[in-house]
Amino acid sequence: MKYSLCITTPEVNAVLPFAMLRGSFIEKTVKASNYGYDGVELMTIEPLKVETSNIMDSLLSRSLEVSAVSSGAVLSTTGLSLLAEDEKTRAAARKKLSELIQFTGRTGAKIVTIGSFRGRASSVGGSSNAWRILSEVLKEASAEAESMNVNIALEPINRFDSDFLHTAEETAGFIENIGCRNLGILLDTFHMITEEASFTGCIEKTIAQGLLRHIHISDSSRMPPGKGDIDFTAIIKTLRKYSYKGYLSAELLAGDFPDGRAEETINFMRKLELLSENN
Repeated sequence: MKYSLCITTPEVNAVLPFAMLRGSFIEKTVKASNYGYDGVELMTIEPLKVETSNIMDSLLSRSLEVSAVSSGAVLSTTGLSLLAEDEKTRAAARKKLSELIQFTGRTGAKIVTIGSFRGRASSVGGSSNAWRILSEVLKEASAEAESMNVNIALEPINRFDSDFLHTAEETAGFIENIGCRNLGILLDTFHMITEEASFTGCIEKTIAQGLLRHIHISDSSRMPPGKGDIDFTAIIKTLRKYSYKGYLSAELLAGDFPDGRAEETINFMRKLELLSENN
């Protein structure tokens, strides 16, 4: 398995709840490498301001990949969403998505994620309008992303944090209706525990549909794996069964101990892999 964790790019000054590690960008990459991660998921707010060559030099010198580029901080810090109430804000959000796609291409990463950044259906008058507007946006964005060999990974979000596209099945139906081959699904274990009847069944079906692009891991409390109710052994065995080649990316509550939680996560997951191989 390959593991990454969410860290902010140098232009981000805000302390984000799911951004792990503290210090300069170089210090973060040193820690990620020393802890044993294979890559980092970059959380950026202003991708045009990022000196891509500098961050890539820092990553490559430590044999780290960019597992994905996350849009997870955009809504909370800028107020932009793809389903904002007014067209002007939606247009600005679409421009931001284009910037994220371009940045993803420059890093050599294959995935840009869309979770909360998509916004809420209630902002545009309900699910019917949300499906139409988001379908149009993602069809256009997918064409742009495909030209750069980038995939867009749409995240099902639980009913308490979003008002539509809660399950992998709903999200798969939405994606299949759009018909873009580089549009897929990001599964997040935190949302799955609320919405999915079975972790393994959900993963198996998403893989069978050819839609699984990326995975976020945290336990049921948004704490490191092993601190809640999720059966990560079953998840690891299922992913190994289907030869999953993508990343498992730690998206935890950083809290007051982001470095410790990052190290705890990778140690737990590596140990779990070894144990599951022998059982």
